[in-house]
Amino acid sequence: MHVDFERILIVDRDEGAMRLVDAVREFNQENGTSIRTIALHAESDRHAMFVREADEAFALDTAAAAGAGVRSGTVSRLHPGLERVLRESGADAAWVGWGLGAPDVEVAELCERLGVVFVGAGSRLIRRVGDRIAARRFAAEAGFPVTAWSGGPVESYEEALAAARSE
Repeated sequence: MHVDFERILIVDRDEGAMRLVDAVREFNQENGTSIRTIALHAESDRHAMFVREADEAFALDTAAAAGAGVRSGTVSRLHPGLERVLRESGADAAWVGWGLGAPDVEVAELCERLGVVFVGAGSRLIRRVGDRIAARRFAAEAGFPVTAWSGGPVESYEEALAAARSE
């Protein structure tokens, strides 16, 4: 099987990161590939299982990581450090997991700018579905079933009640 990358940076932690490490290991076994996993971690996580089990590990700058990202699940304030690690690690793909970093359009754009495969929705889709109302309209237009709703924002309790009763 052909894949478009060989080195994937894991921009998540704990269970999500460990699941990806395991999934890549299994994928490699089943497909004869040799994708390498690279754990991005805060200094406080240097002994965590996902860091030990990944093929490689890169620590984020302590100042950048302190309470700002890898620890809390958001990556938007880590962009300078993330860009450095993407370059230094030789990663040609990045996976941000399914937490708060997953819909970070700036990370997707950073990857796109660097020519790194962003594993997940691209920046255009993240922007489109980041707005809950636009996302619901997009899903309905694409033919996906959506729950009953007002069709747009409501300005008052009375409007919300009327919309709820009309369904």
